[in-house]
Parts: sequence; structure tokens; C-alpha cells
Amino acid sequence: METIYGCGSNHFSQLTIAANCDDSDDKLQCHDCYKIPVPLHKLSETETLLKSAFTWSRFIATFQTGDSVVTHVSGFTAPKDSSLHSDPAHDSIVASPLKYPDKMITAVTDADIYMCCQRDSLPSHILKDGDSEIIPVHIEKDKDEEILVTAAAGGHKDLYLAYDELSFGKVSVARETNTDHEESNTKNLSLTLQLFPIDSGLSISFVSCGKEHALLLSKHGTVYSYGLGSRGQLGHGTVEKEPTPRLIEALEGLKVKTLSAGGWHSAAVAEAGDLYTWGWNESGQLGHPALSLSSERGSRRTSISEDDVVGIQAEPRCAFDLTTEQNISHVSCGSRHTLCLTESGKVFASGWNAYGQLGLGHLNPVDKFTLVDKIKGTCTRILAAQWNSLFVCKV
Repeated sequence: METIYGCGSNHFSQLTIAANCDDSDDKLQCHDCYKIPVPLHKLSETETLLKSAFTWSRFIATFQTGDSVVTHVSGFTAPKDSSLHSDPAHDSIVASPLKYPDKMITAVTDADIYMCCQRDSLPSHILKDGDSEIIPVHIEKDKDEEILVTAAAGGHKDLYLAYDELSFGKVSVARETNTDHEESNTKNLSLTLQLFPIDSGLSISFVSCGKEHALLLSKHGTVYSYGLGSRGQLGHGTVEKEPTPRLIEALEGLKVKTLSAGGWHSAAVAEAGDLYTWGWNESGQLGHPALSLSSERGSRRTSISEDDVVGIQAEPRCAFDLTTEQNISHVSCGSRHTLCLTESGKVFASGWNAYGQLGLGHLNPVDKFTLVDKIKGTCTRILAAQWNSLFVCKV
């Protein structure tokens, strides 16, 4: 039996706590956040978590039971329905999770949620920030053209798709259409999306996006990056931007099995189990000593010299000491923090921790991958996103 746990920001009640959790315990809660993983949902024997995501104010999860799927959304909802109760502290509305049958998560941006129908790969609806009603969307294309999506990811505002085997592109809203219904005095809103192809020529199996950059994993295990590189997040040894996907040469000799783009940092896991990180290390999110934490570190780690401190790491670098026997199976990056999962089901965390998103029981940033020992059971899946973290564990 698996249980979904979460920690980090709870400013908009996005972390809806399971009934068997005593959230009055001040060891768990600190103002509007949870410092250790708390149970959000216990999966039944017939239920599967297909996909999960966070926006800045919401938690989204798609569940499958038998042949049916449903997407749950909890967190910020703007005042529209009198059945919801206002939260004056945040000038928002806190509600029970919204449910969208036959809809699956395609990808999320920082604020919006794209969904698709159960048996389709193209996004069919969008749930805008604060809304409770989904809006139909369609991508402009020729009448008989079919677009088969192989991977999708949301950036700061835009959606990115890998499609039709060798194509990659950015999706943006082209126009809104309102249809008036005089009899019911209502308006139906729909959005038209435009797909802007980006030259890649790659067979892409996975895409991950940060605030200003994207990482692409090819079916052959090679990694490409695209976008702005102002903090070294592209991994090419510079801070220059790349207008089209470019191979990260420092990883070329490795077969990468998974990767993740954070706000302004990046991470990848090689097939051998090694974790590589690069980009911005302002809060220690790369797992290397950060300048901002040097005064807090004090005499606790006197072996670290100024030469060891990393501000920007513009090329991939192994995140664990080579003498540390940790075989990493997965990595996930939030805005300024990183989680990694070992093959044995342990989780390590590093980076910014102002909302307890590292799950370590405190709110201090950490610049070394540290065991999250508050997790109950064996972890099988992780997600770091924005200011939150998610753990799926077998208890």
C-alpha cells in the first residue's frame, strides 16, 4: 500500500491533509508550511497515481482506478462560489479539492494547468490560475494534420511539446474566443494555441523546463539544453543563451536516464547511478557549498575552503563525493531546491528551505545532499516543484 506525502508551502491549503494526520502538532506545522512530510492521500489497492504537479499555489494529481481517470486540484481558488469559505489572511478561497473526471495532467506552468482527455495526447483544456472551471483549448493545425505528443513540460508561462518523433516546439496562447448564448445569458470561453516549432531534429523522450530554460533527453540518453543561460543552467560552460537545443558535451560520454530543470539550475542522473548538477547554487541547490551559507556554516565544516564554494556551476559536476556509495535512480528540481531518490528508496535533499520543502524538520537552507529521515517507509517516487516536495512511499 502506498501513501502520498507532501511538505513545504501551504499558504493556499494546497497540501490537503489526510484525515489520519494530526496537523495541530507544531512539530509538523510552522505558520503556513509543513517542515516534514505529512500524509496527503493513501492509495487504495485499485488506485494508481499517474502524474502529479505543483503550481505556485496548487497541488494537482491524476489518479486512475480501473479504466477511469480523474484529476484532483487543491489550493488557491478565486472567490466565485458561495459554498467556499474565504481565507481573509490570504484574500483567497480555500476549498476541498476540485475534481475533473476523464482529464489528465499534460503539464503545468508556474500558474496554469494544462489537461488532456484520457485517450488523447494533445492538451484539450486549461485551468487558469485561481479558476475552478476548465477552458477548452485547441492547437492551430491543418485540418487533417495529426500531432502525436511524446513529451510535455511547462515553463514559466509557456508549454513545450516534443511531438511527431523528431519535432520540438513552444506553445503559446494565440487568441481567446467568447461565444455568447442569449437564452442562458452566458458566455463560453475557448483558447486557441499556436505551436512555434524549434529546430532540434532530435528523437526526444523527456522534457523538463525551468523558469528560462529547457532540458531535453533523447531516446539515446544524450542531453540537450535550450533557452537562457544567465546562471549556467544550460551546462555549456558559459552563461550565454541558446536559441536552439544544443548537446551538453560534458555529459556526452554518459547515458542519462532521467533529468530535471529547476528554476535556474539543472540535474541529471546517469545510467550508472551518478547524479550531476549545474547552474545556480545560491541556496545550495546543487549540493555544493554555497557562498550565502558560509557564515551560517561557521566552524561546523572547517574543511571547506573558499575555493570549494560554488556560486554558479556552468558545467555538470558530480553532486556526491565519489567515495559515497549512493546509486541514484531519480532526481527532481524545485525552484531553488533539489531532491534525489536512491535505488534503495532513500531520499536526499539540498537547497532553499524557507517553507520546509526539504522535509528535514527545520527551515534552514542546506548546501549538501542530506538524508530526509522523516519519511515513513520506502520511497518509490519524488517530486520537487516550486516551493513544495512530494514523496510516494510504501509503508
